Amino acid sequence: MVDPSLQFWLSVVMATAWVILSVTLVLFALSRIKKHADSKEGWQPSYMEMSAIWAAISALWWIIAGGFAADRMTCIISASLFGLSIGALVGFIFTSYTEESNSVGKVRDWLVAALATLSLAEAATGAVHVRQLLALFNDPAMSYPMGVTLANIVAFAVLGFWGSFILRELFLNIRFARARNERKRLELALDDVEPAIKQIAVDRRTSLSHIRDGGVATPEQRDVAARIVNLVRAAKISFEGLAKDQALIVAECYALSEHFDAAASMFVRIVERFGFDEQAVEGAAYCYECLGAFPHAAKILEQHRDKMGEHIDQWLGYYLLWVVDRLEDAASRSLRYIRHNPEIDLVAANLNLACAHAQLFARDGNPSDRLQALRIVRRMVEIQPDLKEWFRRRAVWDQDFFVLKNDPDFLQAVGPSI
Repeated sequence: MVDPSLQFWLSVVMATAWVILSVTLVLFALSRIKKHADSKEGWQPSYMEMSAIWAAISALWWIIAGGFAADRMTCIISASLFGLSIGALVGFIFTSYTEESNSVGKVRDWLVAALATLSLAEAATGAVHVRQLLALFNDPAMSYPMGVTLANIVAFAVLGFWGSFILRELFLNIRFARARNERKRLELALDDVEPAIKQIAVDRRTSLSHIRDGGVATPEQRDVAARIVNLVRAAKISFEGLAKDQALIVAECYALSEHFDAAASMFVRIVERFGFDEQAVEGAAYCYECLGAFPHAAKILEQHRDKMGEHIDQWLGYYLLWVVDRLEDAASRSLRYIRHNPEIDLVAANLNLACAHAQLFARDGNPSDRLQALRIVRRMVEIQPDLKEWFRRRAVWDQDFFVLKNDPDFLQAVGPSI
């Protein structure tokens, strides 16, 4: 029970609030009616305006029904919110549309069956449980009619039902239907592009950006990827709403559309959410490479090195060239890849190894690194003479062979600088 002196001041405050709220509500209604007086339809309150009006009317009712007493108001407000919640839940479930038959529709059917069973059981017991429920919202120390509590719960349950019903019909169902349509379009598009995306992921393993020209995707595939990215953005589909295969395809499409930052983030999140996936790890490394973030690319590959194939040594042999204090690791990775794969084309790995030794010679001045770099250069131009131009260009502007720009043995192997 509230102290009598405190109750007096609470009653004064509530009475004042009641007067202010009443005047505000009347003035608001009059201002809206006056504003739309010249309109043919007159004032037609929006959903938000009606919600505000009903909230004000509810507050006025609570004060009156509670007799300006805090204890009674607490009971009546609790009963009102209970009824409103039940009505809103029922309204939400019973206004589901056809496509929700496998989700909300099942809940609706279960609810109907449960209510029917409970109603029969309650009728057989003389509504004992209903009386017990109503008693929860009445203070035994106060003389308060239980019928008022029941009427309050029913009234607010009806209000909650209609509020939820109008909200669903005017706003939510439309947005749900639009989102489902967008998602279906996205799923169909993902199914169409999935084979091409998987092939691109396979091709990426044998392609490094420093020796390829134009990438591994066709213009048509890039256009499809851009459309899928636009679909994802238009439908506002979150990463958490995608299955693993779908997330991988969407991430690849972001990469093909050259949204490398977003694609790298998505690939990393795929690994964090679903566990190790080789395509996701390689995709993240590729995107970091395109962003010029070679240390990040090397880091994510090294984190999962034990779970991946030997081709990762070739990638690391390239990425670590961009980390000055890890040039030895770059050379060892390339050399390891070459020794374990003597039967395949090793142009990229040998070029990486030559670059590593040239940079080590520039950094430390060790003659053995110069000899190793020159040995690889000679062998590569003998096998593939058109690489002479590549070496000459790298000696002019790139850090790899700049230290050998005027070296007589280097110039003899590749020709004069341009």
